[in-house]
Amino acid sequence: MTTPNSVASALWIAWLAGWWLASPWSARTVERQPVHAQLTYWAFFWAGAALLFFLAFGRGVLSTAIVPPSSWIPWVGVGILGLALIATGIVISLRIRCQDMMKAPGNADCPIT
Repeated sequence: MTTPNSVASALWIAWLAGWWLASPWSARTVERQPVHAQLTYWAFFWAGAALLFFLAFGRGVLSTAIVPPSSWIPWVGVGILGLALIATGIVISLRIRCQDMMKAPGNADCPIT
């Protein structure tokens, strides 16, 4: 039986795989960030990953249910996650297309910021 957690994890893994596969086409870094800025970024990144994928907190405020448990609530979360990933992909592709259009001579600024 498919669970909401397995579907959400599959969505995130598919997104991560697409991000990784698209990395050869990205521009190379011109200047590296200072080490302390990188460490701050990675600390928040891994803390967020732990909160998303692991049951980091078994007790306390984060384990308190806001609404009564139900079988449909996790599937709503999966649907919202899927829609958010699709919307993000659409916005990014439109922004890239707009940047390509701006390179052509005589084109105005991109309305998507």
